[in-house]
Amino acid sequence: MSCLSNDPMDGVLNEASNTVHKQEVGKQTLESPCGATNNLSKDQLSQATIDQLVSTTTTKCGRCFEDSGGY
Repeated sequence: MSCLSNDPMDGVLNEASNTVHKQEVGKQTLESPCGATNNLSKDQLSQATIDQLVSTTTTKCGRCFEDSGGY
């Protein structure tokens, strides 16, 4: 898995909570703008496009996405 993409449609999945976050643009690591993924280990996270990560078993982070429920 490469973390080098800076595509704004890249997402980060917290596999422990099944929550999809946006990936921080310009970062080389799997960090999210909301900060929720910043202290998690790499083995708890995966990267793909947001469209690939959003499913019936995942939820969108309310701080990263305006169209979700929020916190």
